[in-house]
Amino acid sequence: MEERVFSAYQLFFERKGKHTLLFGGRTSYWPNGVSVSADTLFDVGSLTKVVLTASAIATEVDRGEIELGAKLHQHVRGLAGSELGNLLIGHLLNHCSGLDSWLPLYNEAFRDLLPWFRSHVRCLEPPGTKLRYSDLGFLLLGFVLTEKHGSLVTFLEERIRSPLAMHSTCFGPLKNPLAAAATEYCLLRKRVIQGEVFDENCWALGHVAAHAGLFSTAHDLAHFCREWLLARDGKSKWLSAKTAKLFSERARIVEGSTWAYGWDTKSAAFSSAGDLFGPRGFGMLGYPGCSLWIDPDEKAFVVFLTNRIHPSRVDERIKKLRPQLHDEIVKVWKN
Repeated sequence: MEERVFSAYQLFFERKGKHTLLFGGRTSYWPNGVSVSADTLFDVGSLTKVVLTASAIATEVDRGEIELGAKLHQHVRGLAGSELGNLLIGHLLNHCSGLDSWLPLYNEAFRDLLPWFRSHVRCLEPPGTKLRYSDLGFLLLGFVLTEKHGSLVTFLEERIRSPLAMHSTCFGPLKNPLAAAATEYCLLRKRVIQGEVFDENCWALGHVAAHAGLFSTAHDLAHFCREWLLARDGKSKWLSAKTAKLFSERARIVEGSTWAYGWDTKSAAFSSAGDLFGPRGFGMLGYPGCSLWIDPDEKAFVVFLTNRIHPSRVDERIKKLRPQLHDEIVKVWKN
């Protein structure tokens, strides 16, 4: 076990319609672990931010229902008259809202998250002035979606799962926990987490949140990446080329930031996509060990799912492995 970076993985890479799907390992180091299959589900962590939240908002932008320059209180009535209510949708998506990155919500006693946010959360700096990756910002964006349709689960079904045929993608807890790759031994819950969300805040919020919580497969996420490529080329009924490019190209709000709207873009050096991936690439990482990277120029993408936090989040060797893997895949594409 000491030699492994993760116990389970799925890898799907595609260029110009030609794809490869690989998978291997076992769902857990524990005795109940079984061989990984193409159907094994992975906790994708912050990939939820682009697969659900940013993508759902993009479809709303396409329909003229939301503007990136709109203030939060225009879509979330409970924030009218508050500092948070004046935050811009675009700043929240771009991680430059001024909000803190994270707070231990699982330690808080609240019945309703929105009033708690209004009374406890403040901006650390003026919005639009500093990059600060923020789960809190995406939790606020979740209120935008739930105000419209009542639940994130409804938005997931209507805007993502059904139109993109991503039928395995879902929130936990899973009916069959053993169908998923295990993640961390959680000190808070005093058990190995399998089939339920790893993220403690999402868990405390009932397993459904706008910043984390989704389970998916490499095959499902390949549908997602392929649709973004089609959308950028004006070949998608799901999303227009104008909106797809708007969300996946660097926003340049904060100097030096690589972030678009929901998506990150490839940095010139030290990118998790490696050195050889296309310069206009855009992608996203998930803390449990998952990533998406898309190259619009090569009509290519890589979906890499692992459970690198099993049995502990302290193992960060994937930071070295991931860019090496992407470089090797690009070399395959060029041969």
